[in-house]
Amino acid sequence: MDPITPETPVAPVALKTKTLKIHLTPAQDARVKTMAHKHELSKSEFGRLRILDETDHSLPDAGKLEDIARKLAGIANNINQNTAATNAAQKSGTLNSKQFAAMHKVFTDGLEAWAEPLAELRAELQKFKKPAAK
Repeated sequence: MDPITPETPVAPVALKTKTLKIHLTPAQDARVKTMAHKHELSKSEFGRLRILDETDHSLPDAGKLEDIARKLAGIANNINQNTAATNAAQKSGTLNSKQFAAMHKVFTDGLEAWAEPLAELRAELQKFKKPAAK
């Protein structure tokens, strides 16, 4: 007998969903709708995350995460273009030491530019993690 696989298959448990009804003023409803839209969630999804969330942080702003992703994509595109140019110049034999040094600087600058938005993205993504048990 395989110790990992049970002898008889276990049927999945069917979960019944429950409804939580809350009363909001029109202003509160508008606020929830605005916050949910900001995070690209339905009001129900947003409410579940806020009610059941065990973190001290607020949800990351979807627009902010998209902006960070655009920055990273732009930097990656620049690095890829420079890599292609460096390889083409190397293959054609037209890359001298001064050109190579300039290309190396571009790659180094790209990596440095990548660090800030990457750290910002990691900080935003960290908000999804639950805090360590005390």
